[in-house]
Amino acid sequence: MAFDVDQQTRNDLAITAAYGDTASIMSLFKPRTLGGRLVLADWFDAPLHDANLINERLEFIRYLQQTGTEASFHKDDLDFIEHYLKQDNYPQKVSSYQAVKSYAQHLLKPSAEYYVITRGIQLLLNLISTLNQYFATFEVQHHSPAIGLRYKTFLNETLSQPNFAAIMPLLILKKLNALQIQECDYVFRYQGREAIKTLLNMVYQLDVFSAVAHTAEQLNFSYPIIKSDADSCLILNGLFHPLIKSPIRNDITFNAEHNVCFVTGANMAGKSTLLKSIAVCVLLVHIGFPVPATSMQTSVFNGLITTINLADNLVQGYSHFYSEVIRVKQVAQKIKQRGKLVVVFDELFRGTNVKDAYDSSLAIIQAFAKIRNCIFIISTHITEVAYELKKLNNISFRYMETKMQEGVPTYSYQLQNGITDERLGYWIVQNEKIIEIIENSSPQDKTV
Repeated sequence: MAFDVDQQTRNDLAITAAYGDTASIMSLFKPRTLGGRLVLADWFDAPLHDANLINERLEFIRYLQQTGTEASFHKDDLDFIEHYLKQDNYPQKVSSYQAVKSYAQHLLKPSAEYYVITRGIQLLLNLISTLNQYFATFEVQHHSPAIGLRYKTFLNETLSQPNFAAIMPLLILKKLNALQIQECDYVFRYQGREAIKTLLNMVYQLDVFSAVAHTAEQLNFSYPIIKSDADSCLILNGLFHPLIKSPIRNDITFNAEHNVCFVTGANMAGKSTLLKSIAVCVLLVHIGFPVPATSMQTSVFNGLITTINLADNLVQGYSHFYSEVIRVKQVAQKIKQRGKLVVVFDELFRGTNVKDAYDSSLAIIQAFAKIRNCIFIISTHITEVAYELKKLNNISFRYMETKMQEGVPTYSYQLQNGITDERLGYWIVQNEKIIEIIENSSPQDKTV
C-alpha cells in the first residue's frame, strides 16, 4: 500500500512552486544535478509506507550529515555523460581496424561525434574513480548505513563483471589510445549499458541524499523516531514552518486517547501556518527525510489529506460551500478505504452562513471523533462548536494566542491549551480604512 497524498494537499502545502512563486517545500532541497532533481521529484510523488525503508533513508542522511561525507559530482560532467550515452551508432563489437580508422578520420577531419565519445568515456572513467573513493570509507560495520553498503556492493559487483574488469586498469591512464577508446565505448554503450544507467541513477540518488543532509544541517531539521505501535501516534516538539524566517516553534501531541485537536484563534494568529507545519512534517517523514522540528515521534500512516486553500469549482459549477462538502465526502471515503490517515481541515465550512457552518461542523467533527485510528487537526472561528465538543474526551483544545496592546493586536504565534473567543476580523477591516475609502469614492457633482 502506498502513502496517499492528493493534489489538493500538495497545493495546500506548496510542495512545488505555484506559478509566479519561487518558494516551495521541494525547493528547500537543492540537488546539483538534473538527474538529482528528477529523483527528488519522484520521491515527493511517491512517499513511503514502509517503516524499514523510511528508517534506512533517515539513517543514511544522518550519516552524511554527521560525517560530512560528500562526493564531488559535477552537473555539467553528468549532463555530458547522459549526452554521450544517447549517441547513435554504438559499437556492437571491438574492432582494431575500426578503432584505428575512426581515430585517423578524426585526425584528418575532426568530428564532433568522436569528441563526444572520447570525452564521455573519460568522464565516465573519472566518475567510477570518484565512486570508488567515495565508498572506500563504507565498511561492513554496525555503524555503516544500509543504503550506502548496498550502493557499494552494487558498484563492486558491477566493476567485477568480466567486461568492466577488463577496462578497470584504464582508470589510472590520463589518455587512452584508439583501441582502448573503442573497448570502453563497447562496454559503456553496449555490453554494460543497463548497468551504467543504474549506476547513474545511484549517483543521482546520492546527490539528493547529500542535498537533504545539507538542508538538515542548515535549517536545524531533526530525525524522527518511527513508532511501531498499532495505535496512531504523532508527537512534535519545536515544530516550525521551514519557509518562514525566524519561525516560532510549537509543541503538539496526538495519541490514541487524544487523536483530535480543535484549534481556535483570531485572524492572522497563525492557525493556518501551524496546520501546514504539522502536515509538512508528516509528509517529509514519509519520504524518509528529516523534519522541521526539534524532535518527532510518529506512526507510519496510510496517507495525508488537507483542506486549507480550497477554491470553488467554476468548471463543474460548484459554489465554495459545495466544494467544501464534496471535499469532506472525499475525506470520509478515503478514511473508509484506507484508514489511519492524518486529516487537516482549516476553517471547516467557511463558505456558508454561521448557523449552517455551526451545525455542519459540529456533526462532521462528532462523526470524525469516533474514528480512533486517524488523526484530525481542525481549526475554526466558530468557538461555539468547540464548547459543544468539550464533552468528547478524545478531543484536545488548543488556541493561537493574541493580545491587544494599546488597541493593536500582537501575535505570539504560540499554541496554548484551551479555547479562545478572540475575534479580530472587524478590527482588521477598520484598520485598513475600507469604510472611509468607500465613502470617499462616492461620485461628486462636477462643474463644467
